[in-house]
Amino acid sequence: MAHTFLIRIFLLLGESLGSYQTGMALYSLLQMLILSVVMAYSCNVIARMTRRVWPVVVAVLFFGVLPIQPVLALSVTKDILFAAFLLLFVLLMWEQRRFFTQTYAGTKTDKLKMPGFFLAMLVTGILAILFRNNAVYAIGVFTVFYVIIAARQRLLVLLLCVGIVVGGLGCKTGIRVAMDAGTGNKIEMLSVFIQQFARVGNRQHESLTEEEKNIIAYYIPEEEWAYYNPTLADGMKSAAAVSNFEEWKHDIPGMLSDWVKIGVRYFNEYIDAFLALTAGYWFLDDVSHAEVLGYGGDTDLGLLYTFNASFSDDFEGVESHSYLPGLLAAYQEIVNGNSYYGWPVLSLLFKPAFYVWLLLLVMVSHLYTREKRKLSLSLLVLMYLLTLLLGPVVHMRYVYCVIVAVPVLLAYVFCKEEKV
Repeated sequence: MAHTFLIRIFLLLGESLGSYQTGMALYSLLQMLILSVVMAYSCNVIARMTRRVWPVVVAVLFFGVLPIQPVLALSVTKDILFAAFLLLFVLLMWEQRRFFTQTYAGTKTDKLKMPGFFLAMLVTGILAILFRNNAVYAIGVFTVFYVIIAARQRLLVLLLCVGIVVGGLGCKTGIRVAMDAGTGNKIEMLSVFIQQFARVGNRQHESLTEEEKNIIAYYIPEEEWAYYNPTLADGMKSAAAVSNFEEWKHDIPGMLSDWVKIGVRYFNEYIDAFLALTAGYWFLDDVSHAEVLGYGGDTDLGLLYTFNASFSDDFEGVESHSYLPGLLAAYQEIVNGNSYYGWPVLSLLFKPAFYVWLLLLVMVSHLYTREKRKLSLSLLVLMYLLTLLLGPVVHMRYVYCVIVAVPVLLAYVFCKEEKV
């Protein structure tokens, strides 16, 4: 909702300057500026973590050359700014640890810096929540774990995270009122459950009892079962939304009871439905995340979606004009045509699962070296990643915050610091 609000502001600004095109150009510049500043700050932190030149060179190449970076930097989706703010929060968390341990001696000057420092963390956390609803759950669960593993500042971190959640929810409510908008659709968070119902109906149609058919049909019409897509829950989610959702959306416990009732008999189908839907997050050879709606150099689909879309029916479409058509064609072949399939080793950099496994490897390394308190930086990213497992599809932009955070988290493995 915050992203929609921001787009509207820039469209109105563009209208005052003569065209919506101008407004969107200014928005793109702002987004690129925010992302590039946070990435530059990341390189600075990596340099201080490792005290070596080559990790910084690798990070600069990763942030500046990898094709998904410039394409997503221009993508007008909330995931890009969310990734920037979440990464900034992770960087500030590391600075906070050093603030209380290695760098500062606790002088009066340093104590005066503390309120401003935590205000920056508070604002950054709130901005992350504004651009992603599931950030609330990620920060909430992260707070519990961080308070457990932290040796110091437990109360301070608890107050900070509570302030972020309360502030974020308060700002979202304010924006909703200002835009006269409704609340988000609850069915989004039920994507996996609906997909599991649909798979049972599709794969076990002949084995279902009449009672079981009626239970599943109450949530998803029987005629829709044939259209079940293992890698995309949007179809079944939409079918459920236009069916009886208005009747059962206030009775989630009842829905979960029915879900359990079906799952007891068709547990394997439930597992398969979940694994097929989330394969892009854990299976390195998965291509469904890059082909779910189609792909091809002339389709604007593939790994990343690059098509133009009007903001709403109230505004004219914003056209794109490339001043470097050759470079545009090269990028389209990579991210729309998925030509990276043929790149040995480097193709891993275009797979969400690669970054998920790197994140898990970082966390395992902290446990192996008995530096459990260093898990705090990875924990927040992991908590957000876990919320994605309940989503309707795997897409590169959803996991973008993990992608940009991984270089910092990898560098942190080699960072020696005092226990905090």
